[in-house]
Amino acid sequence: MLTVTKPNEDHERRFREFMEREGLSNLSASRYKCPDCAEPFVCSACPRCGKDSGEFPVEPYFSWSPCVVCGCLEGGDRYDGNGWSERDQCIKEYEGVCQDCIEAAQC
Repeated sequence: MLTVTKPNEDHERRFREFMEREGLSNLSASRYKCPDCAEPFVCSACPRCGKDSGEFPVEPYFSWSPCVVCGCLEGGDRYDGNGWSERDQCIKEYEGVCQDCIEAAQC
């Protein structure tokens, strides 16, 4: 028997599967490292150059590439993001997260 799922249900399932597969407890559109020095920010500042993380706003960029989280093939805004993996005890970084996944992570 064919099971029909609504697009939102399918997206939510793929999002949850990604979070579980990666061991993530959160996902956000934010910078983890200084774009100039590639050093992780400490207390919102780069330990090497001293720049505040607020000097590098997180902005979307357009891409036809699939979302790294849900695999959506539609072109659209993508964000760089990161999340904490309790399982792996580290911050994981991702390039190309779609707007829908960023919004799903905020819920």
